[in-house]
Order: sequence, then C-alpha cells, then structure tokens
Amino acid sequence: MSRSAKLPVTSQIASTLPKDLFDGLILIAIQHLLRDTLTFLLELKKLGFRKIIVLGKSYSSRDEVIQELNKNGIFASVHSNDELDDSNFICKEVSKIYEECIQNKTKFLILEDGGYIVPSLHKACPKLLNFCLGAVEQTKTGHWRDEELEKSVSLKIPVISVAYSALKQIIESPEVGNAIARNLEVLLVKMGSSLSQRYVSVLGYGWIGQNTAIALKNRHAKVSVYDKSYVTTVKAHYDARRYGFQIVDRATGLTSAEIIIGATGDPKASLKAEDFAILRDGVILVNATSKQIEFDIPYLESCCTNRIVHASLGTEYIMRNGKKIVVLADGFPINFFVGESVPESIIDIIIAEMLVCLRKLVMGNLQNKIYTITLGEEDKIAEEWLQKH
Repeated sequence: MSRSAKLPVTSQIASTLPKDLFDGLILIAIQHLLRDTLTFLLELKKLGFRKIIVLGKSYSSRDEVIQELNKNGIFASVHSNDELDDSNFICKEVSKIYEECIQNKTKFLILEDGGYIVPSLHKACPKLLNFCLGAVEQTKTGHWRDEELEKSVSLKIPVISVAYSALKQIIESPEVGNAIARNLEVLLVKMGSSLSQRYVSVLGYGWIGQNTAIALKNRHAKVSVYDKSYVTTVKAHYDARRYGFQIVDRATGLTSAEIIIGATGDPKASLKAEDFAILRDGVILVNATSKQIEFDIPYLESCCTNRIVHASLGTEYIMRNGKKIVVLADGFPINFFVGESVPESIIDIIIAEMLVCLRKLVMGNLQNKIYTITLGEEDKIAEEWLQKH
C-alpha cells in the first residue's frame, strides 16, 4: 500500500467545497502518478466525480500508487511518451466515455500536465469537446501548446493555467532546481564521478534554468549559462555577479561543457542533429524540463554505432566518429528519476491551485479562451499555506 502525501492546504480547501461540486461529472487527467497525485485524486473523488480516468507518464509513475488508485475505483494506467503525444491515441482513450456522456447527459473536465489532451481533441475529435466543461493546465509546455492552438483555431473550451502562477515560481522552481542538481549528483557518484568542479552548461534561463544553475553552483560546479532571450540574459548577468557563474554564447556552452543541462522547455531551442558534432567526447546530457524534448534522441539512435543501456543511469551512445555521449535518465526529466521531485509541503500549494481552478470551471461562466489563476486566488491559498505549514 502506498502512503498518500499529506496535503493540508488542498484538503482544507476541499473540505470547504460542496460535497456534490463535481456530482455526476467525469475527470480525464494526464499526471505524474506519485503520492501527491494519489492524495489529490482521492480528494476529488470525495467531491462527487462519477468517474476519474488518469493516464500516467511512464517515467514518473509509481506502481504502488497505480495499485492504490485502482483499488479506490480510480482508473489509472501508464503510457509512453509516444502514446501521449499521439492525438489518435488520446482520442481513443477519451472516446471511451463518449457514450456515457450521451446516455447520462454528463460532462467531463480535463486535468493536464503537458498539453496533450486539449490539442489532441481539437485536432482529431472535436465532437468530444461538446461534452467538455474545460481544462486546467499546470506546465509551461502545456500552456504554450494551448496558446499555439488558440492562435491557429478558436478554442472550443475554456482553459485555466497555473503554469505562470507567482507561487509556482516562488516556491516550486527552486525545489525543482535542487532536485535536478541532487539527482545529477547521485547519478554521477554511481558513475564513479562527482559534480564538484565539473564544467556544466545550462541552456535556458527561465525559472527552472535559473534555479538549477544556482543549485549547481552551490554544489561547487563550474557553471555557465545561455539563453536565447536578451531580456532573460540580462537577468542572468545580474545573477552571475551574485552566484559566480559565467554567461556564454550557445556554441561556447556546447563545446566547453562536460555536462549539458537542457532547460529551454522548447523543442525549437533544444539540441539538434548538427549540435552533436561539436560536443565534447564523453559529454553528459541532462533534461531539466519536460518529456524528451531537450535532445534529439531519435537522431542519436539513428547515428550511433553502439548503445549501452545502464538501467539505473541512462544510455551511452557510441557515435560513428568514436565519440561517446551519455544521456542520463534516457532524456526524461532527471528530477523524477531518483525520487519525488518536489517536497509535499511545496506541491501542496500547486495542487491547491489546480483544485481552485477546477472549481472555477464548474462554477464560473467562462469564455472559450485561456485564463490564468488570479493573484487574489493565489493570495487566499498562500494565506492558508502559511497557517498549515
């Protein structure tokens, strides 16, 4: 049996909501199936959902959590990144509730982590959206995907995003940065190495990149930073004076680093095929954002002469020129690879935000566009957090 996470803020907010708030509704979710998700989904079930279906990410789902969810009547399954990125697969999964929605005249809500369901339904099976009350998104990647969708076609449902919430930036991002540096250090020790005095290049200086660079510097790594945005680079220059890392151009960051941290969150800014030729022999690649978007893994697979899989570490690729490239955690986010990414006390506040947004979708008369959680809503959650933690 898996121990569920203690989320006192989420539980307190849930206790103030009507017990029939989601009465008769169906929830379709894509989530990391960790202890905190177990607690969250059990709280949602108490609030009246007739059915909860959650598709777990293969790189961040725990068997004991899946078993406990299914034991409690929540339909949980685990799927590969390729499956979740496949619009036809998503439509097939969501279509399983289509007849139920028609027969029982019920609606469904979407809980997203990465922008999979909303774009897929718009693209491949828009008729299902007639039964959807809206979606909640928690990641920047998902927010960007929904924004692209909003620009190209008219959204058919409202989407509320917590991806840019002030609280998420203030308390979650530093913990993610610490988890990335901590897990990297654990894996390096397994490889017979260490993080101290290693040349590490951080590509991308958004919330995660900033906090990862700081966490790495605190562990005595020699850190350089690159970001394509001039505005963000100004922030990096300001921080560099305080923390002591270097600001470099992209080419210098790639050629000089022993370890490269991909923190762009943007497939268009990640390492492409032409970049691998200039990397150092033995370079270690680490994903700090979402899925496998930071590095062109298919290219490595197609161009290597040999690949050595290390079950507890990742994959080592031997290229045609004899160069070795090591991809830790097989290119998936390293903050989930060794243990839970963020402490329960921190994730509690993010899950509480998602609960408030789900309530807003049901209670509010919202237009079909992207909303963000308001500062007023965050302030109430923050007040509760200060009392509980």
